[in-house]
Amino acid sequence: MRAGPAVQGLGVLALTLGVYAALFDDIAGVAVSGVIALFILFRAALFCRAVTDLVSSVVVERTAGKRIIRQGGRLPVRTLVTYDASFPLSVSAEDILPAVAILDGVQVAEERKSGHISIRYVLRPMAAGETSFGGVALFVRDPFFSGTVRVSRSDLCLPFLRVVPESIREQGYGRGIGEGLGEGGGQSLLAGEDIRGFHEYIPGEDLARIDWKLSAKFGSLYIREPEGLSGGAPLVIIDLPDLHDSPRAEDFARFSIAASGEAEGICTHFDACPLLLISGGEIVTYVRGSPEQKEFIAALAAIRPIERAGHLYRYLDPASVRARVRAPPAGGEGAFRGRLISLIPTFGGEKGPLPFRLAVAGAMRSSGAAAVVIYATGRGDCSHLSQVVMEALHQGLGVRLRVPAEEQGHVEREVGAGRTLQVEVI
Repeated sequence: MRAGPAVQGLGVLALTLGVYAALFDDIAGVAVSGVIALFILFRAALFCRAVTDLVSSVVVERTAGKRIIRQGGRLPVRTLVTYDASFPLSVSAEDILPAVAILDGVQVAEERKSGHISIRYVLRPMAAGETSFGGVALFVRDPFFSGTVRVSRSDLCLPFLRVVPESIREQGYGRGIGEGLGEGGGQSLLAGEDIRGFHEYIPGEDLARIDWKLSAKFGSLYIREPEGLSGGAPLVIIDLPDLHDSPRAEDFARFSIAASGEAEGICTHFDACPLLLISGGEIVTYVRGSPEQKEFIAALAAIRPIERAGHLYRYLDPASVRARVRAPPAGGEGAFRGRLISLIPTFGGEKGPLPFRLAVAGAMRSSGAAAVVIYATGRGDCSHLSQVVMEALHQGLGVRLRVPAEEQGHVEREVGAGRTLQVEVI
């Protein structure tokens, strides 16, 4: 409860009269000061009682676009808050989102008639599982006081929502990506790829893959399936950040929720999925795919920043170095190019793959994966990610690299130099 300008003014007046009465022994001043103080207490009691009665009269009717929604998808919500308008209070309301959801835009509230507040907004659930709303927040005020009340009765938290992992896909959708029907995401066909077949459009797939001629012929949307995109479960690789270069706690929590939720969805869909946890130039954990997912879930629970024991600072593969040689900075081009070419044997890895890359290659071969999906924070040096991507491409596996939005450009420059690589936002 917060005091309004009227109470603040009365409080200053009462204090001033009290000080004056004490200094000059003015009984009338003491009486007036006391009356003002009692009036403030009386108004506070009236405000608290009115708010209590108001809360007990609140009824919420909430309508969600659907009860089962994909992780990260957009869910439009409309909430109607009704209350007894006979109380001498001015009321506004705000919906309390589920704990695992974020707001997409802003909540728009309007009072169409007295005692009826309509709220419209769109939310995005970021973690899979069962969830519900948190109730409503009421902002109440009268001429003297104001306050915020969170009402979380069970009847105000309906409906319950089921959030399915973003990675669940239809059988036969394809190989290479392994998991991919992200909401609004997807991958475009590369030049020269042949079409293996078609399937009906599923909400959330990339609209760039729609075959408009076939869709117009049959009156329904159909998606092109590229040749070679069919197979088994992908190898999920999660890069744990260095303890001394990790994102803020809240940023890493969002990354962890998204990465573990998608990885769990992949494992659930394929009944088994190999998982590789790395950090810099070392392998932390490798879990073979098996129908029993206990080890997989336990490994996901260990996603956290760690003290890195191995680094691959500025290790560049020959393709990356040649790409940088072809685009030297302005000024002194000849000297710079000659000097850079002389460093290629040092930074280009002509002595053979590093032990880290050899270990990753063994994990990829033993997993029998059809593709590789990499989740990384993308902070700092990305030499180890370059090694992972190089080996995956060497083995002919499709690669998806998913990083936070703020690191996308950095990772594209560091890892994607000299090769075709799609870096996506998680």
